[in-house]
Amino acid sequence: MARFKIERPVKVNGLISKKGEVELKAELAAPLVKSGSLTPLGDDAPNPGGGDAVTFAEAIAKLDPNNPDHWMKSNGAPDLKALEKVGGLKLKAADRDSEWAEHLKAQEVEGYWVHAKEGTVQWGDMAIDEDGIGFALDALTEEQVAELRGREDLVIEEGAFAGIASA
Repeated sequence: MARFKIERPVKVNGLISKKGEVELKAELAAPLVKSGSLTPLGDDAPNPGGGDAVTFAEAIAKLDPNNPDHWMKSNGAPDLKALEKVGGLKLKAADRDSEWAEHLKAQEVEGYWVHAKEGTVQWGDMAIDEDGIGFALDALTEEQVAELRGREDLVIEEGAFAGIASA
């Protein structure tokens, strides 16, 4: 197992995490690294983008998520010049935009985001703070959702989150 920094919300073992670190097997982490949702940490982190870029996902996996020259400021999509120079993939802007939209949609998972209104709140064996924790729609029963919605010290929001992995 390797460690990864969470760049965008990801679902791991039924829980959605917005920030921090996660440990995953390389084969589970690879699509999330390629999407930019996770960044490998440490020397033992896998390099899922190895080889020549043949797909959009492989090309963007080669881009540095922290390099502003690799990404457009307007919409966060990969920069065309960086895609070609670093990722090895030459595209027209319209094709890049279409591929980017499909790529982001493929990484989304429907779920609940639950956070404490103030401080840290205990729910079962989980501590939920103001940053919150995410759950996939199918990770909670209707009774659990009703219980969370009934709590005055918690806020529960439903939506789509980018990135998914299950061990």
